[in-house]
Amino acid sequence: FFGVPFLPYGLLVLAITFVGSVDYVPAILYRATQQPEKFFLFNFGSFALASVLSLGMVLAGFGATGALIGQLAGGSIILLVAIVIAFRARGETWYGHALRPALRFGLPLVPHQLATWGLRFSDRWLLGLLLLLPNGQLLPTGQRLAAVGAYSVGYQIGNLVAIVAMSFNAAWTPYFYRVADEPEGPEIYREIFTLTTLAFLWMALGLASTASEVVGVISRPGYAPAAQVLPVIAFASVSQALYTMLVGVVLFRRQTAVLPLLTVASAFVNIVLNLSLIPRVGVMGAAWATFAAYGLFALLTFAVATRLYPVRPDYPRLLSGLLLTLAGLAVARVLTPMDEPLLIRGLIHVAVTLAVGGVLLALARKPIGRLRLRMAAAQVRAQPVAV
Repeated sequence: FFGVPFLPYGLLVLAITFVGSVDYVPAILYRATQQPEKFFLFNFGSFALASVLSLGMVLAGFGATGALIGQLAGGSIILLVAIVIAFRARGETWYGHALRPALRFGLPLVPHQLATWGLRFSDRWLLGLLLLLPNGQLLPTGQRLAAVGAYSVGYQIGNLVAIVAMSFNAAWTPYFYRVADEPEGPEIYREIFTLTTLAFLWMALGLASTASEVVGVISRPGYAPAAQVLPVIAFASVSQALYTMLVGVVLFRRQTAVLPLLTVASAFVNIVLNLSLIPRVGVMGAAWATFAAYGLFALLTFAVATRLYPVRPDYPRLLSGLLLTLAGLAVARVLTPMDEPLLIRGLIHVAVTLAVGGVLLALARKPIGRLRLRMAAAQVRAQPVAV
């Protein structure tokens, strides 16, 4: 990345990547064996350990290098824990007949993940190369670094929606696989899709409406542009979250060969839009390129998922939820008395978010009731019949 020397930063990142390369093994083991408590403890423990060590190194005065060293130390400890968990698992048997279908399923995910990397990180890489002065010359190095830093802050906070979606999907996917082909499966999927979408929209509203206050509290004054980036990325993360829910259908039907096509197309659009918009409108060009690319990603995945499974979204509720969210965002923008203290503005925006959340919750009451009935019926169907 522009302005980031390989030594020590690149080398530390490579080491962090190496020690984290088997973190997924315990997570998948606990998901497959339906042990959500252990799944949560392992993932939360990994995150907490790395965060505490990184924060400790930063507070000790080691700066960015210390943050990476803390992550490396935490990742190394988790690596040892993961190895112990993996070797304690039972069933050390070679299933040769499973190799071919496993490769058929897994190999397409390699280009898919590489293209996903391009989709997620090309904006920050291109920002460092394309930010221009009004006269068409490149911004000075220091200003470009500051702009990339501000964009990254807004991106990281706005991306919380997608992070929550991935965490939820990790717990939801095993249940979906169990009931997907049951009579109640499509209806359960429909209600879950509706409820999670409303929740993602509400989270995006909360982040977008309080963007200036959040950025003002956690970052330096020079990072003010992050408050403009954050709302766009938050709603882009809603599209990423919807993709996370929809791709489960593609994986369930084992049609992974189509995923690289979707990801490459979305990454290509993201790169082209970044190349076009960043020189014209700066960091906001990168934000809107991300918004458009993730929107396309979700739409393409939706088109594939509907061909593989009876996905029947509750369009009236989803549209109502979207309009309510946008209305709430508009109200929050209007109620932004810049002459008021930061705390007062934050409280106003939180109040707007909570008010919209109450309406969204009322909108979700019937789907929640139907979901409970469907899940109860599926549970009864799964009970063994006494002979």
